Amino acid sequence: MKRSVICGVFLTLAVSLGERELLGTVRTVPIISGLSSPIAVTSPPGDTERLFVVEQIGRIRVLRNGIVDSTLLNLSTRVSCCGERGLLGLAFHPRFLDNGKFYVNYTDATGATVISEFRIGNEDPDVADISTERVLLRQFQPYANHNGGHMEFSPFDGYLYIGFGDGGGAGDPQNNAQSELTWLGKMLRIDVDGRDGGKFYAVPPDNPFFARGGKLAEVWATGLRNPWGFGFDPWTGDLFLPDVGQDSVEEVNLQPGTSRGGENYGWRLMEGSNCYNPSQECANGRTLTLPVHEYRHTDGRCSVIGGAVVRNAEVPELDGSFVFSDYCTGELFALSRISGGRIEVKNFGREISYGGGKRFRNPAGIGTDSAGRLYLCDVYDGTIFRIESDNKSIPRTVPIVLDASGRGGARYKSAMSVVNTGSTPVSLTYTYSAAAQLGASGSGSASENLPAGTQLSIPDVLERLRTLGVPIPREGNQGGILQIASVGGTSAGAVKVTARTTAPSGPGVSGLAYGAPLNSQMFKTGALVFGLRENEAERSNLAIYNPSGVVVTVDVTIISGDTGVRKPLPEPVILQPGEWRQLEGLLPWAGFSHGTASLRQVGGTGYFSAYGVANDTTTFDGSFLKPVRTEMPKEPVVVPVVLETNAYDTEVILANPSDDPVVATLQYRESLGGYTGDVVTLEERLEPRRQVLLKSFLDKLRASGGAVGAKGTNLAGSLTVSFRNSDGFRVSGLAGALIRTIAAAGSGRYGVFLQGVTQSEAFYGTATVSGLLQDSKSRSNVAVVHAGDTSSYLNLYLDVVNGETGAVAGTVGPIGLGMGERKQVDGILKKFGLTQGYVRVRAEGTARFIAYGVINDGPEPGQGTSDGSAYLGE
Repeated sequence: MKRSVICGVFLTLAVSLGERELLGTVRTVPIISGLSSPIAVTSPPGDTERLFVVEQIGRIRVLRNGIVDSTLLNLSTRVSCCGERGLLGLAFHPRFLDNGKFYVNYTDATGATVISEFRIGNEDPDVADISTERVLLRQFQPYANHNGGHMEFSPFDGYLYIGFGDGGGAGDPQNNAQSELTWLGKMLRIDVDGRDGGKFYAVPPDNPFFARGGKLAEVWATGLRNPWGFGFDPWTGDLFLPDVGQDSVEEVNLQPGTSRGGENYGWRLMEGSNCYNPSQECANGRTLTLPVHEYRHTDGRCSVIGGAVVRNAEVPELDGSFVFSDYCTGELFALSRISGGRIEVKNFGREISYGGGKRFRNPAGIGTDSAGRLYLCDVYDGTIFRIESDNKSIPRTVPIVLDASGRGGARYKSAMSVVNTGSTPVSLTYTYSAAAQLGASGSGSASENLPAGTQLSIPDVLERLRTLGVPIPREGNQGGILQIASVGGTSAGAVKVTARTTAPSGPGVSGLAYGAPLNSQMFKTGALVFGLRENEAERSNLAIYNPSGVVVTVDVTIISGDTGVRKPLPEPVILQPGEWRQLEGLLPWAGFSHGTASLRQVGGTGYFSAYGVANDTTTFDGSFLKPVRTEMPKEPVVVPVVLETNAYDTEVILANPSDDPVVATLQYRESLGGYTGDVVTLEERLEPRRQVLLKSFLDKLRASGGAVGAKGTNLAGSLTVSFRNSDGFRVSGLAGALIRTIAAAGSGRYGVFLQGVTQSEAFYGTATVSGLLQDSKSRSNVAVVHAGDTSSYLNLYLDVVNGETGAVAGTVGPIGLGMGERKQVDGILKKFGLTQGYVRVRAEGTARFIAYGVINDGPEPGQGTSDGSAYLGE
């Protein structure tokens, strides 16, 4: 093929690095065999007990603990099977646990594709009522093959995406994939919660062909042959779209989460990156999107089988990757976006470590459960495999641990809590990397054990490491990052780590708290840190660190909160393995009073993370500013608390990271005060890339005429913020609350920053709030917030665990919460005579919730500084 034939074809920015062979680093565990042609596996959001398997003959099976417990739906009398026909797809409504709705894709007795909605029956939550079927779409199929079949809800916009094949027949003889008169060969996007005239769904008005109506209104993308098993990245919204080839090439396409649709993936003009029909000059002026990865029919390969994006720390080799396979060879591939927009493909080969003496022969579907665990369906003998890791070390990184002097001579020291919530003991390995910027030295490693259920409370982290043999000097400024790898736990999430750095201030200490994210949750592309500010009373720092084992290069840009102007640092930040770097005075350098830091990895195959600190220049108190992904779900953000008392006030921070103006709708629901249960709404317009600081927020609500409790009383409530663009479509945005003491003239202030949580990041079922203290220096409170978008009532139970023994000392609850409601339990450890411990939160109900703890300086209110350090649950 002459290179000129692709003139006019849009080449994606991603560049494939080819395949790397990684044999034996993952293993499989067969969990059930003997099913009838299983081709899809999934679970509803938040459902931790059940796994649902689609059998091509027309059944959806419910698995509990690897056993078929029941049948959700049996359409075997309505389905034409098999070959490439049958029951082919299943998608649970994002609020399935509330509304019982799910969607299936099947070929009926005539061979037509049917997309239908069903509901759970009234008597058994495991069994659907077949009489509730509502047909949303029906598409005639000219041939028996290429029916597509997969469906999935986007985690970012909440719409249902449906993959249609080209209708079959060799070479798409009717040219359906390029036709404007059919859904065949297309990706559709519909709103199942809306209703257009004569339909049981609505067409989103931002669909790319909406204005043209007809068959194209539902279309999101075109030029597909037979998409089989696509998957969304729940972190970025990226859509990975494998498409089965004709004679020579299998391909994987990538639609970025920022896409507005309308991509043409080329079939039948192209097969992969080769012209197909016509054999030359196939683009003919069209803009086509080429695959980011393709492979040829060599070495027995025949058909690409997708696929799911893994976001689960239990398989670090696959985390953040789109996992797919080949039907004929059974090879397992992992495709990842890395720095510079490049694509890396790992091939785990045919020689995976197979558990139970079984290997997969003909994989037909790959999916995840609600916890992100990965499963593969093998139609050869009806086996479902779970994909696990041979790597038993699950590392986390504490961003900074200190024994060092700061401005004004304040001495900062770090404490830490490590909790093992599992039922088996773990071995902890600490790897300390001294920060050269501080003049620190003494990097090294040490280990210790942590019994099941217990919490290790460490008042001085560096001193603990010294006693364990790490050669950290006691003189000078010492500090660095601390990686903690746990081996032997019940699960990857069993070990949780929180840290707190404090400095003497006034009658006690001031400080800030932060968690230790899993290394698999670090950033490989970009991140944002918002809420930075600089004035006479406050200053902000930005820190970047590299826990990976290779050099990483990061570009940093500071964005003005007032004007949206971007000012990049003149040189990228080059981080050696284990390096921590603090950038001070960025806002004065840029000439900005407040704003956001945008970080983008531009070099290295590792990962990085970052954080900001907003410091009070008088008290030395800091507020920890957690990094967020550059692409966030297009859903409401819940700020756990805003409050106002005689001692405290709240500033709400909003940020618009996009290049388009947005309107933020803020809904405050009072949970403590004279208008408990009332909701007050306020709107704020944010220009592109702007940040808004809403000082004395409850005063602002009063000025708007809202029903807010009287000034001088104790008031508290939660805040839900939704962001929409000028067309009224929901977009992503950032929100948080800075709660501070009310300062006397010149005395400085103490405060804590609580970052907003998107609703999909809130908890279903259970959560853990760790690192709690109650002693001669500190006291702890725990708060819970209903974060759901439904009116479902929620009862929460707080099991208070003795960190020393792992025993449950007692339970607080039930705590009843209505939508948006917040409640706090003060002195929760003191109620049970504990000095250190953690809380397990259990939910009775299906709504999402937030749980967090606050450590206050001083054993009683009014003692010490009363400065708070907040830990979000995990």
